[in-house]
Amino acid sequence: MKKIYQEKFEELLSKHKRLLMKIGKNLEEKEIQESFWLFKRLSQQSRELTIVSSGFKCEKCGSQENLTIHHLIMKKAKEFMPHDRWFTQRCYWANRVCLCTECHKEYHNIIDVIKNPENDMKKISETYLNKLKIKWGHK
Repeated sequence: MKKIYQEKFEELLSKHKRLLMKIGKNLEEKEIQESFWLFKRLSQQSRELTIVSSGFKCEKCGSQENLTIHHLIMKKAKEFMPHDRWFTQRCYWANRVCLCTECHKEYHNIIDVIKNPENDMKKISETYLNKLKIKWGHK
């Protein structure tokens, strides 16, 4: 990562971690749901950090087209973890990878977690990617 990227990245990552720490230990599910702004902000930061760290391309094949975000800790893990731990790990940027739709489908077909992966994938808009590229000075 370029030095300018690295400095900006570390600054955003620091903000992301501080926001996650606001959740604190043993925060009840109801309190988290009531803090929608917290979840929204964490998700925005996480998404941006994931895209920037991937270099604006699929982390498996290198494609710059039809990018999506894949969670490593899936929704179903909620059944096996305390809610506060699941929530903070799901929101943390390193829980996500940037994949193109084809690699994302391939991943889900390999592990057969969901029958129709297209329903679980939201393509990152070109407009959003272009805004991030400008913000981060990506060429």
